[in-house]
Formats: sequence, C-alpha cells, structure tokens
Amino acid sequence: MKEPLKNPNFFLLFYNFSIKVRNILETVKKAIERYNKYHGSESKARLIDASENEIVVEFRGPFCTTCGFYDYFDDLAYELEDLGMKARRTDVQELEDGAVVKFRLEKRAEKSERGEE
Repeated sequence: MKEPLKNPNFFLLFYNFSIKVRNILETVKKAIERYNKYHGSESKARLIDASENEIVVEFRGPFCTTCGFYDYFDDLAYELEDLGMKARRTDVQELEDGAVVKFRLEKRAEKSERGEE
C-alpha cells in the first residue's frame, strides 16, 4: 500500500507554481514580441529557457555595433519592465552573430506610464 503524501497541499502548491510560471511566460513572450517589432531589422530575440526566477534569450542579427551591443539586451529588460516585470542581465555568451543572455527575474515593477501593450 502506498504511503499518502506527507504534504496534502502539494498539488495546490504545484498548481499555483504552474500558474505563476505560465503568467511569467506570457509576459516574457509579449515583451519579446514587442522587442522584435521594434528591433527586428537589427536583432531578433527568441526565448530559449524559462523558470520562475530566470529566462534565457537568444539574440541574433546583424546588430548596429555603433549603438552598443549590450544595449540590445537591456532594451528587452526595458520591455519587460514596461509590462510589470523587472529583469537584470546576469550572463552574456557572445556568439558570432549574436548572444545568449540570461536574465534574473526580480520583484515585479510598477506598470509603465507609457500605457503600451
């Protein structure tokens, strides 16, 4: 006979965690869509991995090197902040035609005054 779960709230905790991660993913996808809309000719962002506290995004493209290579990554963090999510760049692995960037997700920021969606 199987032993019952020691934490009867496990499924509720897992469900709440899943909802939270799903909300994070929706926000990140929206930010990436907005980023690609405005930067698509120079840089395309693509979500590679995500967790409750971190996202990994691949940036590819010709990039405008006079604009500042790392500025492109920070622009995604600004898009996230406009959607109420604070992100801090923690790691950059440069590639021949782009980079893979890790962002640490922090406490939610206040929604932007811009009112864009």
